[in-house]
Amino acid sequence: MKVEEGKIYPGSRKVKGALPCKNCGINPVMEVWKSGKMTYAIRCNNMYRPDDCDNGFYRSKCNNPEEAIRRWNEWVKECVDE
Repeated sequence: MKVEEGKIYPGSRKVKGALPCKNCGINPVMEVWKSGKMTYAIRCNNMYRPDDCDNGFYRSKCNNPEEAIRRWNEWVKECVDE
């Protein structure tokens, strides 16, 4: 199946400043939810993403959207440098 670049999946929105996923090359989205307090995380927007893409998601998860972007970008850069 073909991944639709730019498609926004339920519960997510486009995010500026985040680097493309190191595995898929697809621009990520920011997921936002509230469970006691607001939580933000950056996720690869490839619905057929490999499991490794979720490592960046879990690393970026925090209560500040700017910090989530910073953590995602840090993860992408670390993986690229290896």
